[in-house]
Amino acid sequence: IGVFALRIFLDVRLVYLLPLSLVIAMLVSTSVLAVQSLSRTSLWSSVIVFAVLMMEMTWAVHFLPTSYLVDSLIVTIPFYVALNLVRHELNGTLNPLLIRRFALSGVIALTLVLISAQWVI
Repeated sequence: IGVFALRIFLDVRLVYLLPLSLVIAMLVSTSVLAVQSLSRTSLWSSVIVFAVLMMEMTWAVHFLPTSYLVDSLIVTIPFYVALNLVRHELNGTLNPLLIRRFALSGVIALTLVLISAQWVI
């Protein structure tokens, strides 16, 4: 919420928010994935790729005509779905049923958010 709120309330430009979202995504994903017993190379390569994807998602959602709370949910839901998929993949416990379960829950949550959102025109 903080990254999108900074854009609205403090009028911070997107150029400054994208590196901030990259750092936040790296810190959160590192803290979640670091408790797993993983090698450092697989951990850091996953964290960097994951953080860049989340930064790109933040950039894309920035252009939607929605409030900052809806923007935050649109980024947060795929963030946690993808983070759990990465965590299971790195642990070797990822299977097709788990992928379907996470994908279905993410799609349902995003659909509910987008249907109930007030679109600012």
